[in-house]
Amino acid sequence: MKFIVVILTCFIVFGIPILADEEGRGFYGGIGFGSTAFEDDGFVKEEQPTVKGDLSVKDKGAKVYLGYQVNKIVGLELGFTDYGSFYAEDYVHKTKSTDIAVNVGYTFLEGTLRPYMLVGLGYIFNDFPHNDVPSISINSLSSHIGLGLDYTPVFTSGFGIRVAFEADGYTYGIEQGGTDTVKEYQQTLGILYLGVHYKY
Repeated sequence: MKFIVVILTCFIVFGIPILADEEGRGFYGGIGFGSTAFEDDGFVKEEQPTVKGDLSVKDKGAKVYLGYQVNKIVGLELGFTDYGSFYAEDYVHKTKSTDIAVNVGYTFLEGTLRPYMLVGLGYIFNDFPHNDVPSISINSLSSHIGLGLDYTPVFTSGFGIRVAFEADGYTYGIEQGGTDTVKEYQQTLGILYLGVHYKY
């Protein structure tokens, strides 16, 4: 996590002014829908022994993204992701996240295609609703990464299509009953989505 923070900070401070130019600038925003996946690192089996079923690892999700394209290579992007819900018997894990990332890519074929990479930080909202006991909310910082392809048809004016995969990785620590020991689980959430956006 610290390594990603250092790289991201250096890129924002030094990389953007060097790469910035007058071409390709503009704000954009979009929305996408797709499939999500969750790796809980064995949390349910270890911490919820009364739950006998396996935790579901797939659901449907949604993504909202807003950004500013500095030039054809570099942009800054904010996102909100609803990863959906994951179940095991009466156990429910609902997750959403926000993120901020540097978007680095290259535009070619007369500006119609732009493969890119996202590197940034996220904030995870973990909710564990339950019918019989009060719901629990546990939030966490995450590292956010992504790969995608933006397509802007030549006959449109600002509209584009995106296919992307993005993921959040974070550490979920649980205090062991009656001790000062904290057991950590390296959990990962991912979404593969198709989005539509507009650049102003």
